[in-house]
Amino acid sequence: MLALGTGWDAVLGHSMGGTITVLAATADPTWARGLILQDPALMLPEPMSKVRGWLLEEYLVDIDPVRIAEMSPTWHPTDVEAKVEALEKSSAEMVIQTIEVNWPWMVLDQAASLPVPTVVLGSDPDAGGILPVAFGEWLAISPLIEFEVIPKSSHSAHRDDDRYENYLSMLVRALDRLPTLGG
Repeated sequence: MLALGTGWDAVLGHSMGGTITVLAATADPTWARGLILQDPALMLPEPMSKVRGWLLEEYLVDIDPVRIAEMSPTWHPTDVEAKVEALEKSSAEMVIQTIEVNWPWMVLDQAASLPVPTVVLGSDPDAGGILPVAFGEWLAISPLIEFEVIPKSSHSAHRDDDRYENYLSMLVRALDRLPTLGG
């Protein structure tokens, strides 16, 4: 990510992309002027075998658009197609190596010390959100970080077709707030 250069106005990182965004911003404070972290995977639960199983379950059966659509009924058909394409272009071994090489997966301290204005948009824990609300509220102790939950949104709030307008509205408000954080 750092190879993309510095000075980005805003960077949006979702899930594991949120982890990468945090690591890039803490490694080089000039990388981005502001961040939005959408249900970031700042930590993964023990044991590693549970995480591997959860991430690999999509690879254990045929990669089928109908099955993906049934598993994610609120997704737009284009998102289903993108997910199928991503699964076909990646491998279970790549997922395993990503987890094992980076274990333990814990970047809460780095997130708490982010040097730039950051809005954390957590997904609803009752709908599959992975960032516990208590951790989001803890991060928001920093004057540079705000936290809010996207109501009734899944971990992939940007793909929730029936709630997309709400997600987009919250994302735009987050972009508007970035320059005002931290004074």
